[in-house]
Amino acid sequence: MFPAAVTFVVPAAVLLPFKLAAFWLIAHGHSMFGLQVFIVAKLVGTALLARIFALTKNALLTIGWFARGYYAFSAWKEKLYAYVRALPAYQAMRERAQAMKVALKGWWQHTFHRDSDDDADKR
Repeated sequence: MFPAAVTFVVPAAVLLPFKLAAFWLIAHGHSMFGLQVFIVAKLVGTALLARIFALTKNALLTIGWFARGYYAFSAWKEKLYAYVRALPAYQAMRERAQAMKVALKGWWQHTFHRDSDDDADKR
């Protein structure tokens, strides 16, 4: 149990120097490069944490306080997702996205598969 919890400290410890370097770059006039370094460090850290959590989830859920927090957070997250999915704005955007997907697929087929259709007609 304890080793599983400790493994979450490793990505933070490894990436901390990169984040500090990013802030140093920003403070010394290299704001775009510093921002890029910071974003890459955050993305790598998030990916590492997601992978570590996937590997250690079962061990972590044997810790009482962690399991309670995890299940409480999961229930809250599902309620929030259900609330957002029920919003008219979300439903309208989902319908628009679906319509755009259909239109894009039609355009793609019309644009890139027309030659193969013309070749089939010539035969």
